[in-house]
Amino acid sequence: MRLPIIFVSFTFFVFAYAEDIPESQLKEKLQDPLYGKNLEEAEKLLNKNIQKLNEGMKEHSKILVAKIKTLPRNTLVYKGKLNGDECVESVGNQEDPENNCLKIEVFDFVEGTMKKPAFGPKSKFMIIGFEGDPSKEKNPNLATPRKVTLIRSRILVDNLYGHDRKLVEVIDENPIGGDVNDIYILSQDDYVPENIKAENPSNLAYGKYKLSQMENSKISPLRNTFKREAYIKHLQYFHELFSKILEFNLRNNTKKMEQNTNQIKDSFNY
Repeated sequence: MRLPIIFVSFTFFVFAYAEDIPESQLKEKLQDPLYGKNLEEAEKLLNKNIQKLNEGMKEHSKILVAKIKTLPRNTLVYKGKLNGDECVESVGNQEDPENNCLKIEVFDFVEGTMKKPAFGPKSKFMIIGFEGDPSKEKNPNLATPRKVTLIRSRILVDNLYGHDRKLVEVIDENPIGGDVNDIYILSQDDYVPENIKAENPSNLAYGKYKLSQMENSKISPLRNTFKREAYIKHLQYFHELFSKILEFNLRNNTKKMEQNTNQIKDSFNY
């Protein structure tokens, strides 16, 4: 069964599916009293994993005081200040200690054919907002991790030749300590609805709604499937990407410092 919700895991949209149960076993499974209990227990475990990943995002606040010179291909990172759920770039002052958010965006293309190798753009970004107390520590290794106050994701796939455009946003306004099911989902398919932030109770596949409004029943465990097959993988992807960017740049900066120190040391031997 195709769900009314679309999201992305690593590089493209994935469709979440309800459990594929043979018809001969479906009636027996639905009558099993443990099935509903296991569904609830599974969701608790999924929520715990999401909250653990959210908590781990605080380490990326060190990027706010790090010098980022090298990035992976088709990737942009900038620092700024939160304005609602937007991260407004601090143009010309990426080292501003008052910066309290990061935005990372990955660009790619919808694969086409030999004659038309790209059918259109696709991109995904994550914004992480941190608590307002800026770090006075200039060394990112020693900077104190800051509490995460916002995690916002946006995924766009636009097949210009197939006239197939999908846009999804997920906004968590209380990543630490909040209810995972209070996350907002905003979905747009080929510009429907026109206003992605408009609530559409008659059709939760489009517009803005809370994760708690997504069905999660014995026959359609949509919410669990979404968390397991899409959102957790998405959080893991960006968590690892932020970590690699910081790790690589710190190692690269340390190497340059060692080279400069060695040059100074060698000059005294003249």
